[in-house]
Amino acid sequence: MNIKLYKINAKQTLFARKCLKGFTLIELMVSIALFSIVMVIASGAYITLLSASQNEQLSTGAINNISEATDSMVRDIRTGSCGAGQCISGTFHAFTFTDSDGCAVTYKSDASTGDKIERTSSCDGTNAITDSTAVSISDLTFNTFLQKTTNAITGTSAEQVWVTILVTGKTPLGASKVQRVFHIETGATMRSIHIL
Repeated sequence: MNIKLYKINAKQTLFARKCLKGFTLIELMVSIALFSIVMVIASGAYITLLSASQNEQLSTGAINNISEATDSMVRDIRTGSCGAGQCISGTFHAFTFTDSDGCAVTYKSDASTGDKIERTSSCDGTNAITDSTAVSISDLTFNTFLQKTTNAITGTSAEQVWVTILVTGKTPLGASKVQRVFHIETGATMRSIHIL
């Protein structure tokens, strides 16, 4: 049997120990630098997504607020009727009619700030129907049309009111300091027909 003994010098032993021990300082520095770059990019994307999410929440809140207000106006107008001097054809910044309870109701922009929609009733007083923290109303316009028809057989006339509501406003400033402007248009026809 032939056994050979290898003589290992001190340099080879030191190198072998280094390889078994772990990473070098340079390897650790490079890996930490790469990890830091990835984390900076990821945190920037996360912050951007948070800002976009906040802006969308503000927009959603504004749209929900104004939708609820316009739905309330349309519901009141559909079930209401025209009293003396009410429902004149034309374009106005306020609309007055008689609701289903017999109260005179006026919808208009807030007189003091103009940033919310008010409902003034002869029975209930004045109430804001939009929240100025969720939405700022810059313009409220009512286009009123009277459709008159005459029955050829009986000779009686009747009229029905059609109202187009135009609302312009903007969302509050978010973290990105962006305001979104919106324009909403809806319409309502009074269900009751006024026979002349």
